[in-house]
Amino acid sequence: MKRFGLALLLAALAWPAVAQSGHGMTLEDYRQAFNAPATEETVDWTVYATAYIEGFGNGLLLSNGLLAVQGRAPALCVPKGLTLNFKNFKRMIDNQIEESSKTETLKNDLTVETVLIAAMDKAFRCPEKPLTRQ
Repeated sequence: MKRFGLALLLAALAWPAVAQSGHGMTLEDYRQAFNAPATEETVDWTVYATAYIEGFGNGLLLSNGLLAVQGRAPALCVPKGLTLNFKNFKRMIDNQIEESSKTETLKNDLTVETVLIAAMDKAFRCPEKPLTRQ
């Protein structure tokens, strides 16, 4: 839990840099953070981007848990015992970018948050329950 709190704190501190336009982390920001040659500036950016993505992904999972506590249907059905972390979130983002790029051109201003939500929905979509008549 301490690690998650630290990730959220770092993400909050990074927010102004990450969301200069007020729209979250763009694919351009993401590519710069993880694909640019390592310099002191890009290493710092990578640390912030890592914390931001981990915090966002964990926030989605916490929101999902809150739905369950409230007795509402979860948005995601993550298998019990599966622990998700930054490496999983990054792999999902990269896979979603690669898969989506096969059929469409992804704009640089598309947010990583949108990509991660789509990837998590695809990976952990809950089975649909048949509607019952009342």
